[in-house]
Amino acid sequence: MRITLTVSEHKTKFCNEEINVAEEGFVMSPGYPIYYVNKDDCHWLLKASPGQRVQVTLLDMSLRSTGPRESNCTDHLQVIEDGRVMMDECGELAKAIVIMSEGNMLNLTFTGLSQNMFPKRGVLFHYKAIGCVQLNPPKDGYMVFRNQTDAQFMCCVDYMFPDTLDRLRDLHCHNGNTWNNSLPDCITDKSLKPWGWIGTPMPTNSLKDTNITNSHTAAIVKESDFVFDVMLPTLIICVLLIGNGVIIVVIFYMRKRQVSTSVHAYLVSPGT
Repeated sequence: MRITLTVSEHKTKFCNEEINVAEEGFVMSPGYPIYYVNKDDCHWLLKASPGQRVQVTLLDMSLRSTGPRESNCTDHLQVIEDGRVMMDECGELAKAIVIMSEGNMLNLTFTGLSQNMFPKRGVLFHYKAIGCVQLNPPKDGYMVFRNQTDAQFMCCVDYMFPDTLDRLRDLHCHNGNTWNNSLPDCITDKSLKPWGWIGTPMPTNSLKDTNITNSHTAAIVKESDFVFDVMLPTLIICVLLIGNGVIIVVIFYMRKRQVSTSVHAYLVSPGT
């Protein structure tokens, strides 16, 4: 069996390593794939973040098999979780084996008790983290539930998420280990009242991917546009209408007074 590893992939060739599986990679026994060195134990502790599980894929195993008078493997590979042996094998691997942990840690132990170096390839396995990391509840909020693929968080009463103005936030774990959205701290609705947001229905996710500062600025600009585009022209028109009305009343009054004066002069003139 010939397996080619790329340069960018993380590879571990040493024993007794504690490996953080935040990034996937490969582990091989010392001397792989030409030989393996016999020693009492070679340990690898694989640790993922809380909320995640560890997936190990045994890609290649070429160890000494049991002899004619042997009932147990002299050189073997064990996969152990919390003291429970999940695999204990030796000899040649016919096909890849996938092992998934229940928690966030797996312990692999390669034991070689044969004398000196043995002309077998040894072991090669791949590891990766499965599932999304455990998120801490937001400030002024709490977690409703969490499973391997989904999580739900809720803000306390009178609090909401700033990017959606909703109390509820649903998250989905996609691509195997990445949450589809962020989890910001909750904010109180009182901090939004000066900007005129509270009491105005807003669709969910209408402010998604927009921070609070930009939203406040947009609200101020919108309000100023309303003043200059609507209220000010309306006020000017009202003033003009009132002024025209006053002028019409004055003209009507002056004409009426002029007519009254003419009639009176006619009545009192001599010869009438």
